[in-house]
Amino acid sequence: MRLFIVLSTVAFVIISQGGAQEKPAPLKELDKIASDALVTFSELVTKENYQAMGFASPDEVKVATLDVPVRVFVVRLDELQKYEPGSDPSPLLSGGEHVIFPVAVEENVRSSIILEKVVEKWEVTGFGSPNLIKMITDVRKDETESTRLPAYFFFVVTVPAMNLYFVAHRIGEVLMLSPIRDEPLYGFKAGITMRADEVFEALLPAAQEHDGLPR
Repeated sequence: MRLFIVLSTVAFVIISQGGAQEKPAPLKELDKIASDALVTFSELVTKENYQAMGFASPDEVKVATLDVPVRVFVVRLDELQKYEPGSDPSPLLSGGEHVIFPVAVEENVRSSIILEKVVEKWEVTGFGSPNLIKMITDVRKDETESTRLPAYFFFVVTVPAMNLYFVAHRIGEVLMLSPIRDEPLYGFKAGITMRADEVFEALLPAAQEHDGLPR
């Protein structure tokens, strides 16, 4: 009975999203920019930097493809410091005008292309960050398999001041966060999903003592 309830809840969430199975319109608009950027990326990868860019050989990028993009939302330190335990965590999230396109070779994520909205215009602002995107996509893959939700349903939440990243999704109105790596200081385990209010409550003491300098 419990399994039926869980599956029914997931099915309701997908239906209520009205098209969560398809790429959201804001991301569709970025396909052409990202595709052009992938061509540029292939020209930037050399024998000297291919490993730093995440590839196994200089030629891998020539057969690379774009994987499902992920939007990034930010939790500012000053906002986190004011969080009231038990309150709705969603207002802490800001941004969403930062999108990462994983770059894959034969379905194995190697690197990424970063797009950001600058003065009402989307621009390519970075290439690479292989370790970060691999952790994000690994957790997202596990989450899609366990929840049966589509990949486009997931997004990233980061707390830059504390160098924390989470793969996020919603179940109804509840925001859920999955750390992309172990964070022993806060008791987080990579890929273990928690309610966002519980996560932010756990971070609150460290956030309030934070000096504002990057970690």
